[in-house]
Amino acid sequence: MNTKRVCVDPELRKQLFTEIMHTGLNRGAVAVSPELLQHAARCPACSTEFEAWIEKADIGRILTSAREIVRRAGNGDPSVQRREGNGRRFYFGPVRTGTSVGTLVTTDEDDQIIQADEGSLEDFLRLQ
Repeated sequence: MNTKRVCVDPELRKQLFTEIMHTGLNRGAVAVSPELLQHAARCPACSTEFEAWIEKADIGRILTSAREIVRRAGNGDPSVQRREGNGRRFYFGPVRTGTSVGTLVTTDEDDQIIQADEGSLEDFLRLQ
């Protein structure tokens, strides 16, 4: 028995996915048109995947930010906070200069990203 749900409008599904990924990765917050939100609410396939698509966009945005923070730290950018301990490096890059919220990054000694998440400067200071 095939239980896979089928989208009622594949073109709207494509637009919905594209809009979620584009706004989530490039703007930091997912924004979806009312027409596509209605489709997501009514469509059996898209309604089950909607939250997962948003989560994927968020993860992609955080990972992109983490890579940029590690690059900027390597170039000596003073806006990136850096600490080391237990064979790991910890970085904090603020969303905007002077703010206490941003991206937390943990790398190994070769700056390979182990973990990345959103957080505050206070969270960064607690990393060990």
